[in-house]
Amino acid sequence: MSTHTHMTATTIRSSIGVDAPIDRAFRVFTEDFGAFKPASHNLLGVEIAETDNRTRVELEHRNLDRHGNGWEGLREGVGGHEGWPLYLQRYADVIAKES
Repeated sequence: MSTHTHMTATTIRSSIGVDAPIDRAFRVFTEDFGAFKPASHNLLGVEIAETDNRTRVELEHRNLDRHGNGWEGLREGVGGHEGWPLYLQRYADVIAKES
């Protein structure tokens, strides 16, 4: 499985296909979020409360420029190989381990 990331000036869109029914894919993404994305990488400054057989998971970060000066570095971090592409691959690995 591979992740796909598309970046525009102020938006990052990342996606991955996983071999799981949609209800299981959603459950793992929302109930086991910490298994693939470290809490220390949360951009919000508050805790995240929850977050065919192939299910596509897509994430989009819009208006990154609203983060103020230096937002371009944030875009590179979120969309770079150690950002959402990495977390989505880890997510797919969690799904695969549960199979």
